[in-house]
Amino acid sequence: MGQSRLTIEDGVREVVRWARADRNPPVVVGIGGGSCAGKTSVSLALREGIADSGILEMDAYYHSRADVGEQVDVNFDEPGALDFTLLKRHLKFLRSGIGIHKPVYDFKKHVRSGTEWFAPCRVIILDGIFALHSSLEGWLDFGIFVDCDAVERLRRRLKRDRVERGRTWASVRHQFETTVQPMFLIHVEGTRTAANIVISNQKHLQL
Repeated sequence: MGQSRLTIEDGVREVVRWARADRNPPVVVGIGGGSCAGKTSVSLALREGIADSGILEMDAYYHSRADVGEQVDVNFDEPGALDFTLLKRHLKFLRSGIGIHKPVYDFKKHVRSGTEWFAPCRVIILDGIFALHSSLEGWLDFGIFVDCDAVERLRRRLKRDRVERGRTWASVRHQFETTVQPMFLIHVEGTRTAANIVISNQKHLQL
């Protein structure tokens, strides 16, 4: 794919123009990049700018780990942690205009806690660190890689996981240094080559 590097604002405008011009919906826009790079912010901006769009979070498709205790680190940052088979089945339904019962994942217990309805829509925004992974080759119509340096991503993750998931500062940092960043370098960073555009999100956000 041809690739350009843009600000969040310019990148969102480019994708909105592309989505409005497309004549063969439903289409899938994949938004990949490292943990806490800003993928969700881009996804929300796209949903606001594109009528009849919905965000499908890849985090919902982690395999259940019922045998893992709450205090044990789970490697969520390798492709094998995700149920790509179910995700692709759901994308197939959505591309056919059929709604799905999307999993709901409990990150404290490491299990799927149920399902929720995801209605068919014109533009499916697929948000996740592996949205541009080779396992999804052929399933995306447009790819975005959100780029942010490791120091800023760690800072944001410390804030998110301590507030939203009840984690300690030490456990979040340990997980980032032992699995999140090493797996990013092995499995995620290279997926930028599958993107149509790269959005730079280095700004130090006030969280």
